[in-house]
Amino acid sequence: GPKPVDLARRLGVEGKFIAAYVGTVGMAHGIGTLLDAARALRQRGDIAFVVVGTGAQQAELAATARREGLANVIFVGAVSKAEVRDYLRLCDAAVVLLRDTPLFRHVIPSKMFEAMGMERAIILGVKGESEEILLAAGAGVTIPPEDAMALAAAVTALADDRHRCEALGKRGRIYASANF
Repeated sequence: GPKPVDLARRLGVEGKFIAAYVGTVGMAHGIGTLLDAARALRQRGDIAFVVVGTGAQQAELAATARREGLANVIFVGAVSKAEVRDYLRLCDAAVVLLRDTPLFRHVIPSKMFEAMGMERAIILGVKGESEEILLAAGAGVTIPPEDAMALAAAVTALADDRHRCEALGKRGRIYASANF
């Protein structure tokens, strides 16, 4: 559906391509990778990263972003379940990240299905079963875990091709409806 305009205005991201991470900002999630990607894209005024959620690393990463003046990353903090839907509607692509450990090869992050349900393209930095599902669905782009340059490139590619981005989101919704 359409983006929540009031929320976009409040965050100062109107008209921008928004890549959102929604979930725990903990040691396991490698959100430092997202910060590194934001650093690489700081010259792109039309791209913003939004990080929704709290966790062990949230305060530290938010402080780093502030200190470096990374205006293209917004740390929102904790939000209600209802607000999560608004943030997923706000974004163009949902970023799903986990650190590169064998443990996560069998983890299928539920936020992947939330993004599919909301018709949002997914940028997935997780190896294993979740990657197989995403590729079968044709619902997004996969990148190597903890690879900031690959994340920056994936965000850029989708920002530069909005039609492809929307098509990935639509395919995800169709796949999720049919299979889950």
